[in-house]
Amino acid sequence: MDGAGWTRETITVVTRTYPECSKKYGCLVCTAGITSERQWRRLYPIPWALFWGKDTAGSFRKWDMISVPTRKRAQDRRPESYEVSPATIQSDLSVLRHVRDWNAIAVLVL
Repeated sequence: MDGAGWTRETITVVTRTYPECSKKYGCLVCTAGITSERQWRRLYPIPWALFWGKDTAGSFRKWDMISVPTRKRAQDRRPESYEVSPATIQSDLSVLRHVRDWNAIAVLVL
């Protein structure tokens, strides 16, 4: 991505919201996760289709560790709120691995 404040982060996806659908933007969800530095991230907008297609490029699910460019959302004062580029997320997002071990999850979130 261009240098306009974007930083690539490694985030373990913890949860996502129910999709909001509109004719203009399609169906979008908010996704929450924890960075490799153990900081919360609220990511928006995420296209809902990325949670459905198991073989779709850029798709991911809960407890996947992803690498994605993010930047602070200027219009949201919450410190954990960051944005991703919905136009490029499929090509910019990488799934690094799926966290299956509950002990590893406990270390991450506790």
